[in-house]
Amino acid sequence: MKKNFIKLSIIFFIVFSFVVIFIYGLNPKYGLTSEQLKKHDNLTAEQTIKIFAYYTNKGNLNEINNILSPNVLEEFKGSEQDKSCNNEKYSSNSIFLTNIEQIEKENNSNRKIYERRIYLTYWSDNLLVKLGYKPNNKNATYSTEIELIKETKDSNWIILNVGNPI
Repeated sequence: MKKNFIKLSIIFFIVFSFVVIFIYGLNPKYGLTSEQLKKHDNLTAEQTIKIFAYYTNKGNLNEINNILSPNVLEEFKGSEQDKSCNNEKYSSNSIFLTNIEQIEKENNSNRKIYERRIYLTYWSDNLLVKLGYKPNNKNATYSTEIELIKETKDSNWIILNVGNPI
């Protein structure tokens, strides 16, 4: 009887460990296709934000350097090197995008850009978000403004600024 309990406990522990590792390894794709994750062409502004969230959680900003302005890329790469930074935005814990709201849109705001948009994004560190749970905005860990521009009608969206938590 005692041997069966020990065997059952070991099996339960192994299965539980695999489930935890599987859930921990998930990175939500936010409805993006594998083609969109590889090629960042012809994306909407919302899809560009989702690509940013996906690769930020993977800790691989080299994959998305073409959708980040040089200032944003430098800011995030500098934060990876500066481990003493206490800003929540640069936390080593995974924080997942839960909602995107457009708060401003300008067409032909000046002759250098075609369109400019600002979004309010909501982020959560809830483990259930990895499994597809979408908390409402009140349960978001924090919100951040993200500014995107499109230089010409046919160009891709570029993240110009990732604001501080509001």
